[in-house]
Amino acid sequence: MKFQDSIEYQLLPIPFMVLTLCGTWCPENWSKKRKRIYKCVTTVLVSLGIILLVEMLVFIIVKSGKDNIDLENIFATICIAVGLYKKINILYHRPKLMNFISNYTKNEWNKPKNFEEATIHLNILSETRYISYAYAAFILVSIIFRSITPILESGTFIILPLDACYPYNADNFIAFSLTYLHQIISGVTLTCMHIGTDTLFVGLLLQMNYQLHILKNRLRQLGNSKTYKNNTQTIKDRELFIKSKISQRVREHESIFRFGYDLQKTFKPILMAQMVVVVPSVIINVYFLSIYTDRLNLKYFMTFFFALVSLMQIYMFCWYGNEILLSSSDVGDALYESNWFALDQSTKKIMLTMITRSSKIFLISAVAIIPLDIDTFIKIMKTSYSAFNLLQRTTAQ
Repeated sequence: MKFQDSIEYQLLPIPFMVLTLCGTWCPENWSKKRKRIYKCVTTVLVSLGIILLVEMLVFIIVKSGKDNIDLENIFATICIAVGLYKKINILYHRPKLMNFISNYTKNEWNKPKNFEEATIHLNILSETRYISYAYAAFILVSIIFRSITPILESGTFIILPLDACYPYNADNFIAFSLTYLHQIISGVTLTCMHIGTDTLFVGLLLQMNYQLHILKNRLRQLGNSKTYKNNTQTIKDRELFIKSKISQRVREHESIFRFGYDLQKTFKPILMAQMVVVVPSVIINVYFLSIYTDRLNLKYFMTFFFALVSLMQIYMFCWYGNEILLSSSDVGDALYESNWFALDQSTKKIMLTMITRSSKIFLISAVAIIPLDIDTFIKIMKTSYSAFNLLQRTTAQ
């Protein structure tokens, strides 16, 4: 069977395709033989990633005792370490994530029921594809620059893309070739883990935003004649029908909040790691951009794309987390925009209760004190700028 037929690939094809290519996500509908082979590939890739990370950490420790700390090596090590952390985390939480996606796809209420809802759904799918492709393109360009820059700048001698400490002599051709292949395979797969996990989280945020838009659209239609046309005839039947619709919308609202809580709980370890490393990553890349005198060489463009990816990572999370905040706060307004004045008093009281309940907005957070919204992004930029100025003054002295 084709892996595109699995439910997770039908929901978010690009993130799961990347995760599969990185040896992290085995499709559910594969045969047992394929799954066994894939598990072997996963084990090899994880082992190679751990070995590369250890070699890079040893190199930094050894180098720091003899010379000044190389910030470029630290940034590369951070990327590899976080990529490996995301890989292990996805492998560990795969059953929970699969169960989460299965429960979401089984819900029938969030399926489009008219042209307007279908349009909302298509817009969300289009935005998800656009964000995934753009983010993947920036990271792939960064990988290409990182792979070819050392070769092109070394002249007659080809050097390895990443600085690491090896327990053997890597100067002879065979050892060098195997080491180079190891760095390329591990570096590419672990860096692409950022594409898979980040676009997966953003894609699920967009799915939650889609649910909120669908809910608001249906709330605005409450009380309209189209809502109960050809379903009821007497006034009493209409009142009972509209009350059942309101009860249904309440359950849908609670379902969306459960989706958000489960999403936050599933990705909390990854979000925490991302928030810890984002400030150092931004500082290091911006610092190197400021000290390069020749801005037309490959190293400058490589650092520029690294800085762009670092900013894009946290900006995506904060932007779409802020979209969830705004959409959840608009639920009460959608109720007010409905034809509530045409309903009876008891139904109005039910709607008033729902408006009160919807005043509690949903806020995605990395940790309890760090919400993912635009204000957090601005604070991160201010913190990064302050640390950047401190680093510049320190190095100038």
